[in-house]
Amino acid sequence: MQRLHDLSDRFHGDTVEAAVDWFVDSSAKRFREEIAKWPDGVFEAEAFADHDPWGNRDVRITVTVTVDGDRISVDFEGTDARPELQAWSSFGNARGFTITQIAAMLDPAIPKNEGFLESIVVRIPYGCVLNPPYGKPVSAGTHHLGTELGDAIALALAHVAPEGCVPQTYKTGIPTVINGTDPHNGQPFTDHSAEVYAG
Repeated sequence: MQRLHDLSDRFHGDTVEAAVDWFVDSSAKRFREEIAKWPDGVFEAEAFADHDPWGNRDVRITVTVTVDGDRISVDFEGTDARPELQAWSSFGNARGFTITQIAAMLDPAIPKNEGFLESIVVRIPYGCVLNPPYGKPVSAGTHHLGTELGDAIALALAHVAPEGCVPQTYKTGIPTVINGTDPHNGQPFTDHSAEVYAG
């Protein structure tokens, strides 16, 4: 924050604000230029999590990616919404994985700012496993169904941008949480780690 204040003092707030706006607009422009290189079309795919923590099998992620000129939209209509499932991702996590997967397929030099992020239209129907109703367990969503979401997008765009189409790298994420009391100071602690295995 101090550096931002220093910049503002040195160049004045209006100049700094104009520079920020330029970077945002530049990212959006570069993003659209990359997408415009792709063929127009509607590209569909699905991917599955083998099972949720309770053994419910074949949790389906369905995606439709539409490329129209320099615009792209990603729609998860048809994704599983079985109420008994115990593998859910929050909307924010699912949107983040969507943007990350698309970003991995484009020029890595494009800054990931508001201009980049808002260039991707993401639709995730409420009630599906990627946008659950209140009270559903989402703590493992970063592992599953995040990886399967990335897989689905990679499969959909495999013939559109094959050189950058990299699916997620693991199929089993096993988060481990350890709680205890630090014997040195008596303070509680939580250690969270995850073992992941390639599919």
